[in-house]
Amino acid sequence: MKLCWVLGQTTDRAEVRRLMLTPVSDEITEREPYDGYLVYQEAIPEVQEFLRSIKR
Repeated sequence: MKLCWVLGQTTDRAEVRRLMLTPVSDEITEREPYDGYLVYQEAIPEVQEFLRSIKR
């Protein structure tokens, strides 16, 4: 949706990039770590071990 709006404003590539990288309503967040998905899925051995240690 944002890209549609941006392309309606300008066709200049640099301006398109600038607008796409500008948060409008908190849609841009800090990137998660490269293995973030695995962490959230509890698929990393260290995470599994930690969770086993705190789950009773």
